[in-house]
Amino acid sequence: MSRRPAARAARLAKGATLPGAEQLNLRAFWTSCRLRPIDQSTPKMATVYLSLGSNLEPQRHLRAALDELRVRFGSITISPAYRSKSVGFDGADFVNLAVALDTELSPEVLNDWLHALEDRHGRRRDVPRFSDRTLDVDIVLYDDLVRQGEGHLDIPRKELRHAFVLRPITDIAPDLRHPVSGLSMAALWAAFPANSEPLTLEPLESS
Repeated sequence: MSRRPAARAARLAKGATLPGAEQLNLRAFWTSCRLRPIDQSTPKMATVYLSLGSNLEPQRHLRAALDELRVRFGSITISPAYRSKSVGFDGADFVNLAVALDTELSPEVLNDWLHALEDRHGRRRDVPRFSDRTLDVDIVLYDDLVRQGEGHLDIPRKELRHAFVLRPITDIAPDLRHPVSGLSMAALWAAFPANSEPLTLEPLESS
């Protein structure tokens, strides 16, 4: 086995210098380390589609929720709002709409943020899930992700089978494709038996 590396290390320990070429290589190495840029790339953004609904003072709570979404996420795309009968229980009519936004938040973190938004607007958690509510905000689609998790996280949202979720998203993203079936929102709506779940346009008053 060669003793040259060990001998060289011993000479360096005693204060010896490297040959000129090696000094240049070492200097170039450390210079490159100092100049290597820190990764400051923008976090990956996801396009998300939300469903918002309310049947308790819907005008007030939906307008306020839209204001908070704008403050947190910037520019958002808002569908027309629709009035429809409650589904799953007997209650007052719901007003529903869809929102598209871009976010750096993971689905789980975004879901928590939306639950906090609901809570700020008086959403009760001590009543049956299918009941009157001041504000209901769900992640329907998150890029082409398919995921289930805590906090009723369900992507894509199964409520897409209902007119009050499907129609508003179709209004703002007709070419968007379902991550499982591959069908566009426009195709899904065209095949939907619209008479089974009638919708009425519900203009939102200016906030």
